[in-house]
Amino acid sequence: MDTASASDRERRMGAATPVGRSGTADEVGHVIAFLAGEGASYITGQLITVDGANSISEERGR
Repeated sequence: MDTASASDRERRMGAATPVGRSGTADEVGHVIAFLAGEGASYITGQLITVDGANSISEERGR
């Protein structure tokens, strides 16, 4: 996530994700708001990864 405490290396790794950038706290917040809302009332037992597809492969862009 691109936060004030993100290192240069973390930002470079974010740029190497399939989406081409680090995520933001707002993007995570939107997922949380959706899950807390009525539209997600029938969702149970799911893992939702908010990482710009970074979990597909670590250490890109070396």
